[in-house]
Parts: sequence; C-alpha cells; structure tokens
Amino acid sequence: MRNSTIRVATFAGPAAEPVIRSVPWPQVPKNAALIQIGACGVCGTDLHILKGHWPKPLPWPFTLGHELGGVIVEKGGEFTEDFMGKTLGVGSKVMIPALMPCGQCYYCVHYPHQANKCLTPVYYGRYLGFDKPPHLWGGFAEYVYVDLDMLPGTKVYKLPDDMPLRLGALSEPLTSCIRAFNRAVRAGGFTWGDTVVIQGSGPIGILATSWHRICAKDLNVLGSWAFTANDLPLGVDMLDRARDKYPWLDMQTLYPFDEGGVSRAVKDAMAMKTVKSTIVPWPELV
Repeated sequence: MRNSTIRVATFAGPAAEPVIRSVPWPQVPKNAALIQIGACGVCGTDLHILKGHWPKPLPWPFTLGHELGGVIVEKGGEFTEDFMGKTLGVGSKVMIPALMPCGQCYYCVHYPHQANKCLTPVYYGRYLGFDKPPHLWGGFAEYVYVDLDMLPGTKVYKLPDDMPLRLGALSEPLTSCIRAFNRAVRAGGFTWGDTVVIQGSGPIGILATSWHRICAKDLNVLGSWAFTANDLPLGVDMLDRARDKYPWLDMQTLYPFDEGGVSRAVKDAMAMKTVKSTIVPWPELV
C-alpha cells in the first residue's frame, strides 16, 4: 500500500548518530523506479566513512548503505529491463550496486574489464547527498529511487524470483570477492580447488609487511578494487546456485530500521561483534 511519506536514515558527519527523516513519496517518471528495500548490509566502506577515514569529500548529510536487495513497487513505462536485458516489472526482485561505471569515460570505453576504475561513476550510498531530490539515494532507508535519465550510469540487476532479499543483499559484497579471486587466478599461482589463505589488508597487516619484506622474499602483491558492471551477474548467479550449499544467512545479524537499530548495526559491525550487520526495513519481505 502506498504511503504518503518514506523514512530514510541520514548521517550528519563522521561519528554522528543516524537520524530518521521522512520525505514525500516521489513522482516516478518514465525511466525511473522506486525500490522497496528488504535488507541492506553494513559494509566496511560505511564504517570507514563514519570513522572519518574516507579520503574524498562527502556530501553530508547523506544516506549510507549499498548492499541491498529490494523489490520494485513503482516504475515508469520505459523502465523495462535490467542491465543484462532481463525483463523488469512491478514485483521484480532487484539489487543495485554502489559503484556504477559511467560507460563513457576512458576506462569504460577502452578498458571495460577495468571499468571499476571509472573516472565518473555513479555511487549510491556515498556521493549522492540527502539534499538532492527525491532524497532516496542509499540503502539505509525504506525505499531507494533510481532514474536512468537523471543518472544514466545507474545499473539495476534482477534477482531470481525465489531468492530471499536478505540473500540478495549479499550479492554485491560477494561480487567483490569473486573479482578479487579471478584477478588472482589470472595472475597465476593457483586455481579452482586449491587451498589459500585470505587475509585482509588492514593497517596493522600493511604496516607489518613497511615494504622490504616484499622485495626480500620476492613476493607478488595484487590489489583488487570493487568490480565492473559485468561482474555483478556472477555474484547473483553464485548465490542462486549455492544458496543451499553454504550457510549464507548465518553470517547476517538482523537489525530493525529505526534510529536505535541502525546505530546498533553500525556499532556492532565496528566492534566486530557481527560478520554482516544487516538492516531490515520491511521484515515481511525477507
């Protein structure tokens, strides 16, 4: 049922507590859609931003959150397909990533396999400020708004009809892992089926490496940043095929969508009390 207003969480700056605001239900033009959010994960990027560690200017106040699974509740007549050409309608389950390559810059045109280095990407949950109408630009909210005419670089991906939305919310972080693994495989050294150690590159790990050991031990160091637009279907497909093989949902700790719930989700993630804090605006959807 259509409400007159939509609730959205905003943060005024690093270390700020979330504030729930109400905004009007938006008009949805021909090439746009409104997505009801079933679940949204708290990403490490969200935590870096709230710790004040983000190196670029940010449009405070704004809405965090980009690891989301949702369902289309309203759309325009020209909003008919996802990025991969799959048909979209009211009721379709979808996810939208944070990083959306523009498709037109130097990297997108000449090096599409490295479009993750896009010079002018669209970012949901990060670089779109709350003041920009219709104020629904992040996953810590009841709904998120997408408009392909306003932001042509926007990407929307359809999820399988029977996929739980809280599972769909894991497709974005999983895609980052898949891309990192594929980069490592292409660099040589190991392949599918091998046993490997996965170690994060946190500040202590980086400092403990101070760079002489890399040279002395003749080591290879390979970084991986986010993903490209064509990587996302790999994450969605893997979740779909392996949904019963691994305990994906056990890694999620669910929190209600209110100021206390959002605050606890963030603080528990910072304290490493959870594997994946997940905010649930509409429990009946997940």
